[in-house]
Amino acid sequence: MDLTLPKIIAHRGAPHEAPENTLPALDAANKLGAKWVEFDVMLTLDDVPVIIHDKTLNRTTNGIGRVSKTDYATLKMLDAGSWFSLEFSNTKIPTLEQYLDKAQQLGLGVNIEMKAQAGKEEKLAEQIISLLEKYWNQSLPTPLISSFSVENLIPLKNLACPYPIAYNTDSWHDCCRDIATVLNCFSIHMNKQQITKARVLENKKHNLHTLAYTVNSKTEADKLFELGVSAIFSDFPNML
Repeated sequence: MDLTLPKIIAHRGAPHEAPENTLPALDAANKLGAKWVEFDVMLTLDDVPVIIHDKTLNRTTNGIGRVSKTDYATLKMLDAGSWFSLEFSNTKIPTLEQYLDKAQQLGLGVNIEMKAQAGKEEKLAEQIISLLEKYWNQSLPTPLISSFSVENLIPLKNLACPYPIAYNTDSWHDCCRDIATVLNCFSIHMNKQQITKARVLENKKHNLHTLAYTVNSKTEADKLFELGVSAIFSDFPNML
């Protein structure tokens, strides 16, 4: 499967304009010209998929404790915006359904990053596939599903996921390419510091696109594109 990716994918929306991984951040990314957005999803205690990066609520909400130990009824009452600025007071943590609906309204492609949660891998994969099949507008770009966790990606393959998947890695070992190949990945998403021309070319030989994160300067971006990366993740969707 092939996708036409934009040069920049908005990382957690536009996190310098609005609180990351929220609907206002999605709006902000769109206003800055983003074509695609990347965001993080995990399950609550009662298995509701929600958009948040950290395993705990502490950094980006007025709650405390682990997301996986908090039910959705409690989580949806939290303020996920005041930590950023008072302008965003009472912003909520969106559900995956709410986020997909908003992305569709804005005509944005999506990269869904599955966060690691031991014991919830299959449930998370099932929820993502089910919601995409039920709600995603087929006229929009095909969603890309990624994870740093091999345990998250294996259920996608076992469930014959109809969407392309990507393996994320923070440090490079040749086995990363082997993993991505065995899982029939579309792409490998790499820490920008780990990218070399040789690695990009070898990935391409294995029909793997290379994407780089998190790239917040035009100089870095230009260098990475010269090395052959297909796209970058950036906190500044309008950087180029």
